[in-house]
Amino acid sequence: MREAVLYCRSRGIPAAMATMVGAAIALAPVGRLTGSPGLSVAMSVLATAVAVGAASGGLTGADPDLDRTAAIAWLPRLTVHLVAIAALAAGLPLAIELLSPSGVDAEVLLRNAVGLAGLGSIGVGLLGASRGWVLPVAAASVALVALLSGTPGGLAMVFSWPVQPADVGTAWLISGTFAGCGWLALAKSQR
Repeated sequence: MREAVLYCRSRGIPAAMATMVGAAIALAPVGRLTGSPGLSVAMSVLATAVAVGAASGGLTGADPDLDRTAAIAWLPRLTVHLVAIAALAAGLPLAIELLSPSGVDAEVLLRNAVGLAGLGSIGVGLLGASRGWVLPVAAASVALVALLSGTPGGLAMVFSWPVQPADVGTAWLISGTFAGCGWLALAKSQR
């Protein structure tokens, strides 16, 4: 138990969880105020991106070189950490959706959380812990612009994967690719 508590404190998990809950409570219900299904999806994507961005900084310690030279294997812990980020990022908007339905599919929330968590992990690997939030928030922002500009098709559909309906296979493929690449970025960072 002590090891888990120390890990959580060293990775800033309590503050990240508070931010995740705050983002879900503040952003997810905004779309319900207008009654627009598109805006409900957009706000749930933004809430998920902010939640993932807040938590992704904990995927690396204060000193990545120290993490790499540690005698313990970090990859299993980081894998659990990444899965927990995706689970919480999906679970919080899903809980709000269950309490106050707006028409956002649970599958969409899960797909977005998995893909954006992968992007957060990639962001930490490329930009460092303090800027790991950039990729998930940028992906959500681009998707929102694509959604607001009309029905995305062609190349715009690739960038708008978070706002696509649950039955669009390309969106699932992109999300899964980001998740897999994010895990690989974690694995590579531990070498």
